[in-house]
Amino acid sequence: MKRNFALGALVRASFSSLDDARVLLDLLNRDIPSFFPEKHGSSEPLRDAFDDNGVAQAWQSRYMWSASLGRVEGTVFKREFEHEPHSTVLIRAEPETVSQSEAVSFLQHLSNAFQADFAFAHVLTKEESELGAPGVYGFADTAGDEPLLTISTRILSRFIPDVYWATIFGPPYVSLFGGQKLLSTPVADAHLIDDERMYLQMTPTLGDIRLNYEGFERARARIKEHLDHRAFWQRGDWNLRQQYRAPDFSHDRFS
Repeated sequence: MKRNFALGALVRASFSSLDDARVLLDLLNRDIPSFFPEKHGSSEPLRDAFDDNGVAQAWQSRYMWSASLGRVEGTVFKREFEHEPHSTVLIRAEPETVSQSEAVSFLQHLSNAFQADFAFAHVLTKEESELGAPGVYGFADTAGDEPLLTISTRILSRFIPDVYWATIFGPPYVSLFGGQKLLSTPVADAHLIDDERMYLQMTPTLGDIRLNYEGFERARARIKEHLDHRAFWQRGDWNLRQQYRAPDFSHDRFS
């Protein structure tokens, strides 16, 4: 079971309210039903079948769920302290379970509903996990066949790890790069999803990176150069000694 598809969002919402849970579940049910919970809880292994009455208890801490007979896993990491800028939604799935149009719709609606500063959807490759930024990539299995992608506020406070097949840049990045610069990025699709967030889709098809990894990497390099390569992690900077351009994610700025 290789859950190489990753969808994530760093959002300003605290997810402290049960209303937030209902909004998230409604989005899953409406936009991407194959990702709607079959089992849920706050710790692994997940044993409880999903039911509306159990959401309140599971939502009290970290919320986890699985779908499509375990081929999809999702987690909501709530910010623990008021001064923390972001909560995080992270979903991993087998690429074969993913409808591209449904994933794009869900990513955009999720980002809008919960005020994402950064969000992404991507099919991960082994090469990325082996060569990507430290502290961001890894593997979920000892054989190295199931890459992981985890992006935190701590990472984004230093640099953007990479450009992904679909990337949503929120207000801090619209301010950093400029709206017109983002709109003119050399990608298959670039548009505003609301008044504050920009959607960039690198290529027409989600699985293009697996068909032509080298071409995908060249496209990435063009995008980074267009936006500002100083904002993105530089390959080879394993000790993180480079100086990068990054937004200020201090909570006071967004309170």
